[in-house]
This record gives sequence, C-alpha cells and structure tokens, in this order.
Amino acid sequence: MIRVDIKKSLLGANGKFDLSVKFKIKRGEFVSILGESGEGKSTLLRVIAGLDEAFGEIEANGEFWLKNNRSLSVQKRSIGYVPQEYALFENMSVLRNLEYVSRDKTLIKELLSSFGVWDLRDRGVKSLSGGQQQRVAIARALATKPKLLLLDEPLSALDVKRRESMQKLILNYTKKMNTTTIMVTHNLEEAYLMSNRVYLLKSGKLLEKKRENIVKEQMFINGKVVDFTDNSNKYDVVLLVNNSLFKTSFQKDKFPNLRVGDIIKLELK
Repeated sequence: MIRVDIKKSLLGANGKFDLSVKFKIKRGEFVSILGESGEGKSTLLRVIAGLDEAFGEIEANGEFWLKNNRSLSVQKRSIGYVPQEYALFENMSVLRNLEYVSRDKTLIKELLSSFGVWDLRDRGVKSLSGGQQQRVAIARALATKPKLLLLDEPLSALDVKRRESMQKLILNYTKKMNTTTIMVTHNLEEAYLMSNRVYLLKSGKLLEKKRENIVKEQMFINGKVVDFTDNSNKYDVVLLVNNSLFKTSFQKDKFPNLRVGDIIKLELK
C-alpha cells in the first residue's frame, strides 16, 4: 500500500496556492490523476519520487519515504518514473538505457520488442522521434520491475493507434508485475479505460471521481472548427476533437460569429 499525505506551497497562474494531498492506493492498483495545467499534478509525482521537497508523510509498504523533513533518497525508493521530458540518457543507445537500470536481458528484449523499438536498440536516443523516446522511457521504467510506477502524460506523443496499443501493454505489464501505478493524464478516455480509480486535482485538492460519474458528468465536448459551410440558417461544420475529424450541423443563431479556428462547446445527447 502507498499512503500519501503531503503539503507544498506552489505558484500558479493565479498566484500562490497550497498543494494539499491525502490518499491511499492498494498494492497493484492503477490510479489516474486528471486536472488542468498548473494544478500541481507533475509536482505531486516528483514529490512521491523524491525529486521535490514537501512536508508530510509518504509511506510505502510500511517504509517511510518521507516523514516531516526526513526524506528517503530517490535511489532507495523502488519506483519507475517517466516524466514528460522522458529523462533518457542521451549519451547512451536505446539498449544501454535499459541495461543501465536492469541486468535482466530477457526482460529488456521482451519490453523493447513489445513496445516496437527492439530494432532501434543500437541507435542513440537523440536520433529517435518523440514517440519512440516515450516508448523507450516506459520500457526502461518497467525494466526495473518497480513496486510503484509514476507516469506523467506517458502517451501524449503517440498517434491514436499506437496509443491504444501502449495502453494495453502498460496494463498487461503492471498487472503481471503487480505494480502500483499513478498516471497523470489530460486524456479522459485513457483515465477511464486504464484506471481502477480516477482523481481530479483542482485548487491543490485531490478529489476522487467515481468512474460512473465521469461518464455522466461529461455532457459537453470541445471541438476546434476546421472548416464550415454557410447554408441558409445553419452551418455545416468540420470539427477536430481529440485528433479526429467530425462533421456536424447546427443553427447559425447558436454561434452567430463562427470562424475557422474557434473552439466551441457542444452538448452530448
């Protein structure tokens, strides 16, 4: 079990606020944290990883990683951490990045093959695309067989098809290793499909959202106007929603000054 009860002062877009978070996660659970930018989601992961200071307590399986001002070093916490910038060793090849953290050559080959980067094993990570680096970073984190896996927007650089494949792979490996996982994401579908529990971080507070309520509460979607045709009293509109294009129509009086590039909110029915 992971128990987190921490406080930390942060500076957001609207000034100073306190990140005050308290929650427990059972061994093997997969938890997602949603929230707007600047709410402290990445900072929370860094505090749990031991990379940022905070006041309070973090207890993992009976061992205190943080207690008041005493903090266990990052190296002594059994975690795998994938930050948004990947943090790969740029002076090493793909293979050496994983060999640096694990001696299990069989697992390393399996992970790199599963994530579609085994053929890139001898290439330097700087030569890889963002999506390829992201997959290598996740493979490296899993290669340590961590008790706790921290993922910060781990699939943001991937296309839809690859993203869906990686979601399944991450779930398979975390279940196989009985790894507790905390994932920060902006992708509601991803959080819903992958998680046992979903939290919303807002104004420094962590609020649990029941999975059934996530579906019921999301009554609107935002779409970007890519193109539209003016047909008498209505618009025929092409919208970009989550990297997919949709065509719809609505009355002109609903959006009288419509322009290409506008972000509009549509009600789900």
